[in-house]
Amino acid sequence: MSPRFAPIAWIAIACLPARATDDGAVALVDQALAAAAARAARSVVQVEVERLDYGPRPLTALERRGLGLTGPYDPRYFSRPPGPCSGVVVAPRLVATSLWNLEGDGAVTVVTPTGERIPAERAGRDENLRVALLRVEVDLEPLPAASRPLRPGQTLLLVGRSEENEALVTRGIVSGLARLRGEAFAHSCRTSFANVGGALVDLEGRLVGIAVRHAARITQGQSSGVGFGARLDRLQPNLERLARGEVIPMRPLPFLGIGPNPSYAGPGTQIGRIVPGTAAEKAGLKAGDVIKVFNSVEMQGFGQLAEEIQKLEVGQEIVITILRDGKEFDVKVKLGRRPPGPR
Repeated sequence: MSPRFAPIAWIAIACLPARATDDGAVALVDQALAAAAARAARSVVQVEVERLDYGPRPLTALERRGLGLTGPYDPRYFSRPPGPCSGVVVAPRLVATSLWNLEGDGAVTVVTPTGERIPAERAGRDENLRVALLRVEVDLEPLPAASRPLRPGQTLLLVGRSEENEALVTRGIVSGLARLRGEAFAHSCRTSFANVGGALVDLEGRLVGIAVRHAARITQGQSSGVGFGARLDRLQPNLERLARGEVIPMRPLPFLGIGPNPSYAGPGTQIGRIVPGTAAEKAGLKAGDVIKVFNSVEMQGFGQLAEEIQKLEVGQEIVITILRDGKEFDVKVKLGRRPPGPR
């Protein structure tokens, strides 16, 4: 072999094992995803709901503002098309689904993966998680719960049921944890009218959450690229109450009463304005203060602060570390109640 070709040959030979290794890794990932989807699909059912009116309905002021609409619009955008949705078996005779799926009071039928049709009865609902339970009189196979906590960037599968009752699988990641007052996590799995209510599972096919729709709080469309999941670890403690038919109402929203300074680059988050009469004003916070630590959590930005506030309760007293005029000090704040308005 000519010396001038020797380096090229060496590079080509050196690359072969790496490519083989890469191909093997891809195959292993594909196998894991397929196995996880198959495992979950055994416990994901189709939910048929008798609906007398699918819409269209008028847009709310929040929806019109979010969409930038000032004139006529196509009302079908906010209409639900006819067709089944999805649910997850969380106990032998209990199916969890998105509360949005069960709007109305028509009859509900659960269709198992084998095609068996089972009449279902509405049980309880959690209006914070946006999850509702259905009760059936046949033992079904529950989906085991995940053993590890959710992590940002974690791979997820959303397993639902198509109109033909076939497994409908989309893939994504956990893109945010404490969303919508801390009641939901955000994910990038493609969500549709069919698979909402389905199972969000990890790579072992274990349940981490229920795909839900927070219709009243989200102005983007159902397939906007951001989906929401009700955390299983928030649902499980109340499962017995919901099975008995209890309704867990929307809890009051805590409120600090500040706005951000959008030009502040950190660290921490700087207060741009104080809402009069709120917890922030009563505690002596001022515009220009930098919040360094909120309730023992170091702050990196206003979005993080909003998420931490959502985790707390109205009337809860917390400590905030403030930087003002070069000096750090602690301030006790008793959170107030958020004023009425869109959630």
